Amino acid sequence: MKKILLLAAAAVIGLTASAQFSNSGGSADAADNSGWNTVYFQYNPMTLHYKGNNSSDDQSFNGLALGYSHAFALTKSVPIYLETGLAMQYSFWSESDSDGGEKATSKIQLASLKVPINFMYKWRIPNSRVDIIPFFGLSLRGNLWGQAKDEVSYRGEKESNSVNLFSSSDDEMGDYAWKRFQIGWQLGVKARFIDKILVGVSYGTDFNKISGGKDYPGKLRGAEISLGYCF
Repeated sequence: MKKILLLAAAAVIGLTASAQFSNSGGSADAADNSGWNTVYFQYNPMTLHYKGNNSSDDQSFNGLALGYSHAFALTKSVPIYLETGLAMQYSFWSESDSDGGEKATSKIQLASLKVPINFMYKWRIPNSRVDIIPFFGLSLRGNLWGQAKDEVSYRGEKESNSVNLFSSSDDEMGDYAWKRFQIGWQLGVKARFIDKILVGVSYGTDFNKISGGKDYPGKLRGAEISLGYCF
């Protein structure tokens, strides 16, 4: 929980600093390279790889995120920016198997708070109002809630069992409890149209494992596909 609070504090400090930097400008040159805000929706196709196991054991997660970011200029003459923000992400995985009249379903659900820290360069296509923005950086993720659930149904009767992914008690995850804090890298490109509409795509992976158990499981890795509105 302390790491999650530090994560939120870092986001607030970053956003406050960006706002102060943006408000300090005023010349026409500064306005040309001034920062901008973005609210965005994001789709996150991801893979959770079990270290040491065959790739067929990988779990394909889907994620949805809603966030806000602010890009502020690092210089007045060169269009280089530092971007930070905050996003809520919901990730999920499920798998079903049927045998005769019995159906078994396994599910994992995860709710996270993400803080991106990106360095960006903005290049405007000549004679247009289209900006191409390559970027790279870090992603901090605090995992707030997580649940694994198994459900078996047979002839109208249903049994289910769920565990807290972050509980280290023996009757839940034990030594395989998931971690609350992840850090990773990302690399991508965005396109901004008429200074308002933004689309982007990136790929990245975590540096640290999401579980304390040996070879179970490994790191989350995948893409981010974004659609946003700038103001």
